[in-house]
Amino acid sequence: MPLTHSTPKVGFVSLGCPKALVDSEHILTQLRAEGYDISATYAGADLVVVNTCGFIDEAVQESLDTIGEALHENGKVIVTGCLGAKKSASGASLVQDIHPKVLAVTGPHALGEVMQAVHQHLPKPHDPFADLVPAAGVKLTPRHYAYLKISEGCNHHCTFCIIPSMRGDLVSRPVADIMLEAENLLRAGVRELLVISQDTSAYGVDVKYRMGFWNGRPIKTRITELATALGELAAQYGAWVRLHYVYPYPHVDELIPLMVQQRILPYLDVPFQHAHPAVLKRMKRPANAQKSLERVQAWRAMCPELTIRSTFIAGFPGETEVEFETLLDFIRTAELDRVGCFAYSPVTGATANELPGALPDAVRHERRARFMEVAETVSVQRLKRKVGQTLRVLVDELNEAGGVARSSADAPEIDGVVYIQPISKASQAYQAGDFVEVKITGAQGHDLWGEVCSKAMNLIIQSAQPLLSTHLEQARALAGGVAAIRLDGYAGRILDVDLALRSEVTAWCAQHQLDAAYLPPLPLADFGLVVMDMDSTLITIECIDEIADFCGLKAKVAALTEASMRGELRDFGESLRRRVALLKGVDASVLEQVWRKRLKLSLGAQRMLADVQAAGKHTLLVSGGFTFFTERLTARLRLDYAYANLLGVSNGKLTGEVVGEIVDAQWCSRQHVYH
Repeated sequence: MPLTHSTPKVGFVSLGCPKALVDSEHILTQLRAEGYDISATYAGADLVVVNTCGFIDEAVQESLDTIGEALHENGKVIVTGCLGAKKSASGASLVQDIHPKVLAVTGPHALGEVMQAVHQHLPKPHDPFADLVPAAGVKLTPRHYAYLKISEGCNHHCTFCIIPSMRGDLVSRPVADIMLEAENLLRAGVRELLVISQDTSAYGVDVKYRMGFWNGRPIKTRITELATALGELAAQYGAWVRLHYVYPYPHVDELIPLMVQQRILPYLDVPFQHAHPAVLKRMKRPANAQKSLERVQAWRAMCPELTIRSTFIAGFPGETEVEFETLLDFIRTAELDRVGCFAYSPVTGATANELPGALPDAVRHERRARFMEVAETVSVQRLKRKVGQTLRVLVDELNEAGGVARSSADAPEIDGVVYIQPISKASQAYQAGDFVEVKITGAQGHDLWGEVCSKAMNLIIQSAQPLLSTHLEQARALAGGVAAIRLDGYAGRILDVDLALRSEVTAWCAQHQLDAAYLPPLPLADFGLVVMDMDSTLITIECIDEIADFCGLKAKVAALTEASMRGELRDFGESLRRRVALLKGVDASVLEQVWRKRLKLSLGAQRMLADVQAAGKHTLLVSGGFTFFTERLTARLRLDYAYANLLGVSNGKLTGEVVGEIVDAQWCSRQHVYH
């Protein structure tokens, strides 16, 4: 349904952390599903929804200022999010005390209440278009990465935090819901899933780790099992899985083998907050500094590529200089890769405000500055070790200076980036959302610099007879490849070959009756649709030649077929019509005989299709041949789509005509077959 001027429009402002961003995405998805348009400006909206943050005082002020701006520019404002749950000194809503003209106020993750308020003040359209909303929902992130929230709330009651009072205790999402959302995101083209919650490692505690199910598979409601399942699903699409907000519980040790196995990224976001036992006790943090250090060292021993990021608070009430120095020693010894630090700021409603020993503002900020100086020194030293390495990075954007990307060590917005130098040749080309290999040439601050490696090219060779090991090795040497891998008894892959030697290799393969194909090393996960031809490709025969053979016409028909394949008959449609005309009067039963007696699948076709289908990819058979055969192959091989030409039949005889338009390259282009 095209949008019209009468379509109600909602403006939307999202503030705060990634958890709040996910709430915003859910609200926006529901708005679009119900037919509302989303306005990019206050002036263009019929009302505005503001999703707020209420954690620290600066965030509260930003939210209040934004609400005021929306009221001034638009006048009709609905407030949701963490700030909506905060009360003023009088016990009333803090938002309504300061901005009494707002239409409604809700707390966080309150989709139903927000939509109820929207319906009340801006009735929904009569013609919803839920079919136009993608299964992945509306996203506020770039299309190649997305946040995946696995739980709400938190069971901890840290003295500096008010999250439980705003978002409640831990509530874990069902495994099936998480896996379905992840699958929809991956199918929509997401290349990185960022798993978030208030306490990711506590996933499932509230439901006693009960057994869940996904596609008939039992999966325990527990972070290790969930991470395993997400990693296996993402691998089918060649995507990354990154874990955030992981408390250093003992069972987190179980995640490290998944990183070693490359199921999930070797990255842990662990909010240590401090390192001195007395400070941690005042914070009511569930951690022991010495055990945390031992755990970090054990993790690194098991997975040397592991990146650890963390956040800390400097100047917490009662923090002595000795306690602060203990924190600095921890940073130096633990060698954390990515670190953020906040100077302690009193949060309204936090019990830490009642602790004795509040430090002057100047001391808090001075300690934060000292902390960051040490942390940045450690970070830079670790980054410099990567100079000279080749890293796989995910490209976030392109610009005149080249590109901006992230490695496995870099989460979006909070970590550093990899700046990619402008490309110098076509084999280095890439776009946002691509994974590319980058040779790191420099490190500065929190960031790396590098240049894209030319895309490698592999050579696949295949024989109708068992492939000789000597042939595989000779082909590797001739092609200048770095290694040869036998795929099965009949085929092999030669890695990173020299394209300059292609003509010599092609001639050698023809001499030894080997099929050869040069292909970039693209994983199956990078494909959404696998398209194939039928005659002499998926199957070993040219169907029209075999039909002709049953009635003594093969020589005439085959001559035209071969001329067409050599390019001598440039109009495929005319070539096909001339060949089909020769079949006029042939008994149609010959088609069944060709199917039963002559048609054979090409070597490796069945295995290839099994792998494609196991990876959840769609298949399309496009043929200049005939529907009699494509329909049967589609049923036999469980293909998703097929297009071919229809042979005319009358009274059990072939009419010598093709019914309807000829299916050829031009027809496919007009019909947008591959889109």
